[in-house]
Amino acid sequence: MRPLSVLLCAVTITCFCYCDSSEDFAVTQTPSELTVKEGGSVSVACCWDKNISGVKVKWFKDDQHTGHWSDEHLHTEVQGNCSVLSIKNIRNNETGLYICEVTRDVPALDTRRGEGTAVKLQAENEDVVPVSLQDELIIYVIRCIPFITLLLVVCFLNRGTKKSPQPKPCSQNVPNAEEEERELEEGEEQTGEERERDGGNEQVQEETGLEERNEQMRRERELEEEDKVKGQKRKRGERQRKEQEE
Repeated sequence: MRPLSVLLCAVTITCFCYCDSSEDFAVTQTPSELTVKEGGSVSVACCWDKNISGVKVKWFKDDQHTGHWSDEHLHTEVQGNCSVLSIKNIRNNETGLYICEVTRDVPALDTRRGEGTAVKLQAENEDVVPVSLQDELIIYVIRCIPFITLLLVVCFLNRGTKKSPQPKPCSQNVPNAEEEERELEEGEEQTGEERERDGGNEQVQEETGLEERNEQMRRERELEEEDKVKGQKRKRGERQRKEQEE
């Protein structure tokens, strides 16, 4: 019974390890394209997303294994879950499509390939802006950004200052209760004085109107008396004329 129990434990552990490590893994290769001058150096990275024991990595150029190349131009190095291919002093015959191949033996044979990296040589007559000039332009633009921002802020603040009216002090906007009572009392006194003045003016106007009416009536009586005297004189004169004619 004891050997049977040990066998069952071994089978269980084996199945567990197989199930845990049988998951598929993915391979990523970067960059997808490189352009370099003749005599320059390039590096290509091939990484896998799972920890694999006993992993094997091969590099192919145009579907041909690169193992026959000398270490003077080609060198591979495993760094964690990545394999880095370095090519130094590159020549025209060393350009092409480089692809990495990752192989896992345990628990089952499984092979994955990268998408490939195209290595090209830069043409001699090709107009390429030097990297140093690009860096200088970027640095110059970055240095100018704060000054441009400050100028825009100053212009915006000046425009807002011209348009917005100056606020009045809070002490002027909120009157005191005593001042309000004093203003109300002064307003009532002024209203009473105005009413008294208006009443006096009306009384004076009434008295003036009575005097004018009395004066007018007196003049009318005088005119009536004058008319009567003139009528009597006229009648007397007519009577004397008639007597003289007779």
